[in-house]
Amino acid sequence: MHFIFISLFLTLVQDKQEIDKFLEDLQSEEKEKREIATDHLSTLWEDNSVLESLNSVLEKAREELDFEVIWATESIIDQINLKRLMGSILVNSIGHKTIKNIQKGDDTFILKYYQDWMKDKNKYGLLDDSRNKITIWVVKKLKTTEGRYSFVEFIKKNPDKNYSRGVTLLFKDEDENIRTAAAILIGDLEATEVSKEVALLFRDRKVNVRNSAIKTIVKLNASEFVELLVSMYIDPDVSVTQTASEAVACLGTKDTGKFLEPLLNNPNSFVVSRTIWTLGMLGCTEYAKKVASFLEDEAYTVIILDAIGNMQEKEYEDVVGKYLDSEVLLYRLSAIRTLCLLNSTKFLSKIAKFLTSNDLFLLSYACRALGKMQANQYTNTIAQLLDHSVPVVRASAALALADLKTNEYTDKISNFLDDKNAICKIYAMFALEKLNAKECSDKIKGLLKDKGSVQAFPDLTEPRTTPKTYTVKQVAQNVLKKWGKTK
Repeated sequence: MHFIFISLFLTLVQDKQEIDKFLEDLQSEEKEKREIATDHLSTLWEDNSVLESLNSVLEKAREELDFEVIWATESIIDQINLKRLMGSILVNSIGHKTIKNIQKGDDTFILKYYQDWMKDKNKYGLLDDSRNKITIWVVKKLKTTEGRYSFVEFIKKNPDKNYSRGVTLLFKDEDENIRTAAAILIGDLEATEVSKEVALLFRDRKVNVRNSAIKTIVKLNASEFVELLVSMYIDPDVSVTQTASEAVACLGTKDTGKFLEPLLNNPNSFVVSRTIWTLGMLGCTEYAKKVASFLEDEAYTVIILDAIGNMQEKEYEDVVGKYLDSEVLLYRLSAIRTLCLLNSTKFLSKIAKFLTSNDLFLLSYACRALGKMQANQYTNTIAQLLDHSVPVVRASAALALADLKTNEYTDKISNFLDDKNAICKIYAMFALEKLNAKECSDKIKGLLKDKGSVQAFPDLTEPRTTPKTYTVKQVAQNVLKKWGKTK
């Protein structure tokens, strides 16, 4: 018995000496020693003397302004407190043995209990802050890529902002797909409190991660990062430049022009074109003259015409009008749209000549522009296009007549609801909604089971980004809801 007590005493002395050695290493100038000490000391969460010693080390480090030791010690104390929190919450419900198994278990085992805790958080009395801390603890415990994927999928199905801090730990994952998924997930969680962490991913080495981070910043409506987003225009990958420009167009204001203007001198033509596009989208009129000066370079013609229209710079209508005579179809289309945006009636007769064009795009654009600009003198000519053999022309004529506010052709437009082509059905519903033709409600109800869809720009003056996808069913639901005819 005497031998046993001596052995126990020596073991305790040896443990104390080992702990003192790690506490000493924690304050070392050698990074490797500090890291080893941090890993070891954080495992001693049940030993009160260790926590007391760490608090003493922290107090000393603060007096000496030794930030490396402060950060390392605070990290250990946080981990110890977290493990104690885990114990206090879970010991009574699942027992010490289970907790020890979790500490040693594989990812599947850890995730099983994590999911049980979160799904039954009311049973365990988990407060918001506790759920966040437990999430952080679990993410740090996951050892495999598969485990971290499973974690992300679980959070997707059980969204809660209190998981956001844990999710941001995955921003440093070696797998780019996990970093991408984590960035997207923060957007889905609408976790604005971690927007700074998301913005750090703008410098990620992988394109998908950078693009996802930018889109998430837009979802979070984090306009404080607009200047940083503008800096992303010079990203080596053009898709990032594109994504960043669309983000600035969403989050920026006219004042953002001061960050964009220097990029007009960039040697990369794509950077310049996206800058011009953004200035137009934000209506930065003070830069209109400089933007218009690029018209001499054909590489920018379309984007500049759009920008002039979006800026509502009517003083350039004569410059724009000249492009109606261009041999390049795209220039003529852009000119029609821009004159429509400027509501310029100066060139109505020229645009009307395109109503007899063999080019379907030119014909459709002219038709819709004349409707938007209230060119009633061309109503009869447009009405004749309701019998055109091509669906997009018939559909464009229906929209134009609705813009001209003529009810004379309501019956004929309503017949498009029986058309085989989805664009005719969808544009007809938009037209009938504008005409407030509620008498067509029953016919529109018949489209609630229609599975048709189309990518389109039903409004000629809407910003040119990616075409939206419209489904017959959704448009029908929206029109009926507006009319109060959902029953």
